Amino acid sequence: KMNGSEHMKLWMFISKCQFWIILCTVLISLLLVAKAFFNLIKRKRSNYFVFLISIIAANVITLLIILFDIFNFSFKGTLVCKLELFFSNSAACFINWIWLCLFSQRFFILFYPMKRSSHGFFGFMRSGKKLILATACFALLTQV
Repeated sequence: KMNGSEHMKLWMFISKCQFWIILCTVLISLLLVAKAFFNLIKRKRSNYFVFLISIIAANVITLLIILFDIFNFSFKGTLVCKLELFFSNSAACFINWIWLCLFSQRFFILFYPMKRSSHGFFGFMRSGKKLILATACFALLTQV
């Protein structure tokens, strides 16, 4: 049977392992996201460019929040914790919905090729920047 001191040592060991695993995972993820960004810069003319760049930006925000969190800066308080949670959830929501927007835009372009209007619903669906802005607003509003 373990006493209180042994429990504390085990807990500290597990916490240290968890810290290093999370730190390594975040740093490797940041490197992979940076590699994806530089590969994507070569393909600026791609129809998916604005969507994928916004996904990369949201992923970087999420990873930086995790880094900020694991280093446990001294100015953390209730407001900072709530803001971290808000922006982390907003970024995750944004990423999920932006994938849907990307595929929806592809659907409308493929199945309604004659609708080239820049006004109304089809004009909105054809504009990647408008879809991204609407998705960002939607993600922020749903997390409020």
